[in-house]
Amino acid sequence: MYIKSFYPDPPALPEVNSHYIFFKRPDQAAWPNFTIHIDPETDERVMWKDFAARVVDLATGLGAPTALGGLGLRAEAGEVVGIMGTNSSVRLSPIL
Repeated sequence: MYIKSFYPDPPALPEVNSHYIFFKRPDQAAWPNFTIHIDPETDERVMWKDFAARVVDLATGLGAPTALGGLGLRAEAGEVVGIMGTNSSVRLSPIL
């Protein structure tokens, strides 16, 4: 059975890398540095700007040449990285 929502369809997503939608929108520069995750066991808090900086560091490591300690991945070569996790925020830790 096909069920159609009573709500209007959401607008189409722009044809850009999702990284830019999540982390590089101009409106985000004015956002306060809010908490995005609280570890229930340690009460450690991850703030928005720290999380965004970790994502940039991760992207840098993935795209850096292997001679410099990176993985040398290139979008131009059609290489894609998918990060999957359970229903919680993903902790970005140093690879080494």
